[in-house]
Amino acid sequence: MAARHGVKKLAAEYVLIVEEEVSAEKGNSGTGTEGLTVMLTPLASPPDKTRRDGERGSQVVEVGLCLLPFLAILFLLIDLCLVIFLKATFQHAVREGVRFAMTGRTLEGLGHDASIKRVVQQYAIGFLGGEEGADKIRIRYFVPGTLAETSSNAGGNIVEISIEGFSWRPIVPLFKSGDPVTISARSTGIMEPSPGGIPPPR
Repeated sequence: MAARHGVKKLAAEYVLIVEEEVSAEKGNSGTGTEGLTVMLTPLASPPDKTRRDGERGSQVVEVGLCLLPFLAILFLLIDLCLVIFLKATFQHAVREGVRFAMTGRTLEGLGHDASIKRVVQQYAIGFLGGEEGADKIRIRYFVPGTLAETSSNAGGNIVEISIEGFSWRPIVPLFKSGDPVTISARSTGIMEPSPGGIPPPR
């Protein structure tokens, strides 16, 4: 049984090539000598299943090693772009708030400070919504020359509007601490004289 199995295996791995050479001498009466040359040529060995499985496993490992750094860099870029976007948005919001404050205008039913905060919130496109967002908006007035802080919003004083204490937590913290990023913005301007010399109530 084992011998038969060995013969079958040998037949599967090798092919018998028979080459016939016929040579005849001139002047013979049609008879010649025939020789047989036998060569055993090995076939290409069949692919090894174990090797294929090993290659497939190595490909999975290579994809994992390449994918993890790629995702880390991708999320880092997303977080960086969001921080830059928030910084630019808040800077634009406080600048528009200063422009509104300098004119001494007020919104219907609101005082001067509440009107300024409402304008800043509108330009913050929802990132400073509600009372919690309004509490992060600071409005200060300073006396020109001495830069002493004052509570008067009279014409000629310097108005400063700032956003303070806003925190943005990264999508995927890549560092051990994972602390949120604090974003702030501020802008200043000079109050215009109010009509009749009476500043709007704060």
